[in-house]
Amino acid sequence: MKKILVHDLGRIAYQDAWVIQKDLVEKRKQDLIGDCLLLLEHERVITLGRDGSRKSLLYPEEVLAHQGVALVESDRGGDATYHGPGQLVAYPILNLRGELEDIPKFVRLLEQVMIDCIATYGLVGTRLDGTPGTWLLD
Repeated sequence: MKKILVHDLGRIAYQDAWVIQKDLVEKRKQDLIGDCLLLLEHERVITLGRDGSRKSLLYPEEVLAHQGVALVESDRGGDATYHGPGQLVAYPILNLRGELEDIPKFVRLLEQVMIDCIATYGLVGTRLDGTPGTWLLD
């Protein structure tokens, strides 16, 4: 079994976590570090991915700012995505060469790990079509 170093960053602003991620990704690419996983909660933020636009926002930017929700443009895929306190975010920084090169398959594997994990706490998680991630059902 492959070992992964886990970093618990606690609650952190999106931009600060992004700086840490970029540094670790570069070190991983150069094989200076092994695989790692960042676990954290973001301060209230909506990220706009490469596929997103401000038209996707449900509230005007002024309202979001007044509510303490930052708006950050991201170079990642996806549309407008909210992250905030109470939401566990996991950023794996891994060498995926070999059996994990199929990214959609890898994402499904991560989702299943989360579904299985929360089931141990008596919670029911699921996937939602067209929305990557694991969702907790009421």
